[in-house]
Amino acid sequence: MIPVVALLGRPNVGKSTLFNRLTGSQDALVADIPGVTRDRRYRLANHNDRPFVVVDTGGMTEAHTEMEQGLMRQTEQAIAEADILVLVLDAQEGCVASDQELHARLRTCGKPLLVAVNKVDGRDPHAVLAEFAELGTGELFGISAKRGSGVAALLESAIPVQAESAEPEPDPTRIRIAVIGRPNAGKSTLINHLLKSDRLVVSPEPGTTRDSIDVKLEFRGREMTLVDTAGIRRKSRIESDSLEGFSVAQALRSVQRAQVAMVVIDSEQGVAEQDAALAALALDAGRAVVVAFNKCDLLDSEQQAWAEQRLGRRFQFASYLPIVRTSGVRGSGLGRLLREAVLLHDAAERSFSTPEVNNFLRRAVQQNPPPRVRGGRIQIRYGHQGGNHPLRLVLHGSRLELMPQAYRRYLANRFRKAYRLPGVPIALTCRKTQERN
Repeated sequence: MIPVVALLGRPNVGKSTLFNRLTGSQDALVADIPGVTRDRRYRLANHNDRPFVVVDTGGMTEAHTEMEQGLMRQTEQAIAEADILVLVLDAQEGCVASDQELHARLRTCGKPLLVAVNKVDGRDPHAVLAEFAELGTGELFGISAKRGSGVAALLESAIPVQAESAEPEPDPTRIRIAVIGRPNAGKSTLINHLLKSDRLVVSPEPGTTRDSIDVKLEFRGREMTLVDTAGIRRKSRIESDSLEGFSVAQALRSVQRAQVAMVVIDSEQGVAEQDAALAALALDAGRAVVVAFNKCDLLDSEQQAWAEQRLGRRFQFASYLPIVRTSGVRGSGLGRLLREAVLLHDAAERSFSTPEVNNFLRRAVQQNPPPRVRGGRIQIRYGHQGGNHPLRLVLHGSRLELMPQAYRRYLANRFRKAYRLPGVPIALTCRKTQERN
């Protein structure tokens, strides 16, 4: 099982900086769950080929105001869903009384607790940690989230090698599809209709599905595994139900184990920011994405036109995603939905020869040369494929580190269009080549 690591501590101790350090900078769109300054943020990360989910929290304070109470509820849910707790402290402020109280509180949770003393930049880590030794228990690590020092040692303890308890390798012949979406979007009804059974519990009460459930089926000779995940509700709607909070991390775990993510959107409820955030998280994880615009049978033509217009606005960041109108109750559109999933899987698994990549780059650069930046032009000399999930193009040349995001999007979108890869995320890795004399 992919572990969940929660970053905890007082506000402004560097949790978000550490969150960004752990997740790293990537070409794919980064989308946080709405309300990032007050709510939890989730991101899939990787350390030495060991994936994990990292959760950032707004901060633990005394809950006097309504906002502070809401923030603490979010933090409590992060603690409940986590496998490993990381308490982040500020070396510049020293071990203050509130840190000791937080540490004592987290010790009672019965979960592994690591203490990351942040902002040790330019100081002797041993001397800094000596001041925090009075906490008594919990492994201490001196780190600089900004510069990255000490973070690798922290991760080695936080993400242990779990060879015996690791999940078995999935069957490579099966297409794994993670079905994700907000609660009550119709995910379970959709899967039940595909299976022609009532395998999954269907209820109008949001949040019925608490855990991910794997179900197998065959479609036109292709074997599939559909993973029905718990609905992900806007954080402002979640109160004291820790199981509801757990569903977010569970869904991300399911996405990590899948090759394709199916984002189910309730067209009757309307397209929300949360729907776009879920698609962005799946793309950020390198998974191909298809959108099931569900319950379209409940809308008249005018309502449907308005809903699709709103969908287009919300998904401007990923206008290349295939969208299928569906009705889980009537079964309309489900055949096309599975066809799209198969096409996405096959497209995401494609391999491109180095000549194919270089021929593409030559045509793309001829039509739209890279811009001049800081007095010089970016030079793309050659490229090759670097992997799948996401489909990665490795570019070699000079001044590539200055390539604007707009030109990166141009290359990715053109490659996607040239090779018919709708819904497939494409990442670019730029490497500097030595100048020739």
